[in-house]
Amino acid sequence: MITYDGGVQSVTELISPDPETTVETGRRIGRRLTAGAVLSLEGVLGSGKTTLVKGIAQALEIQEPVTSPTFTLVSQYEGRREGRGLRLVHVDLYRINHAQELEDLGLEELLAADAITIIEWGEKARPLLPPDAVTLRFELLAGGARRLLLQGLDL
Repeated sequence: MITYDGGVQSVTELISPDPETTVETGRRIGRRLTAGAVLSLEGVLGSGKTTLVKGIAQALEIQEPVTSPTFTLVSQYEGRREGRGLRLVHVDLYRINHAQELEDLGLEELLAADAITIIEWGEKARPLLPPDAVTLRFELLAGGARRLLLQGLDL
């Protein structure tokens, strides 16, 4: 793990050689996110975004299987932290092409929820994200590894 300061916010670079490490990284991130947090996941198709969300769900003690809501656009899960309920809202904007679709989806209301909101393809909603949103960018590396660039959250 490498952390560097790019001027405004520090960026933590993580290397994930396999899906198991990506899930573990999700668990670590999930333990740090609190109600009201927004996490924007950015990167190419197949880079591990949903795999990371599975780890976050594990950190929140969510028992049901987590899948990408590519066609439903939004999935919600009831989780727990320290004996208290904590909802996870999982949004997938892959199929969104216009700002009006974000409005139709009710994204602003989802972001205002007292839950942890994770948005796959979050770059499509960047103007609507709160200033304190956490960003995690996925980059593919040789051999199937991923570089994860985390901004807005210290691990």
